[in-house]
Amino acid sequence: MTASTSALRHCLGAAALWLAVSAQAADLPRGLGDGTGAGPLLTREQLRECVAELSRIEASHAEALKAHAALDAEHARLSDLGKQITDEAPGVDLKNVDAVAAYNAKVQAREQQADAYAAKAARLNAQGVALQAQRGAFLKNCDNRRFDARDAAAVGIGK
Repeated sequence: MTASTSALRHCLGAAALWLAVSAQAADLPRGLGDGTGAGPLLTREQLRECVAELSRIEASHAEALKAHAALDAEHARLSDLGKQITDEAPGVDLKNVDAVAAYNAKVQAREQQADAYAAKAARLNAQGVALQAQRGAFLKNCDNRRFDARDAAAVGIGK
């Protein structure tokens, strides 16, 4: 097994981690509630920041889902390419230097693509971890907190 093949397999595990993070992020609160929750009353500025934070979280989540879909498509393409290369191997004339060199070039190109995929998967996982941190901060600071209806109207949200 080459290092790139190993990297691709590692990324499959990393993609599974992203799926777990993505599933948790799907539980994002869709608003600030009705303002009758527990805890101290949010100030108008805190409420404004909570609304902005929720918008940032939702935007980050949407962006991450798009990136994940693109990574899934790339994984499928790399898997298909790997299968094609493997299926082609028995037909390579080992006595023909040019045929062997052409086959090796295909293998090397796929390995480079697998390395690029691994880097993208690592970035996506870091993005998922950051999203979870944002979500945790929102839940701690904003979710189900009380706020004044006048403040809600002032920052542009309804009760």
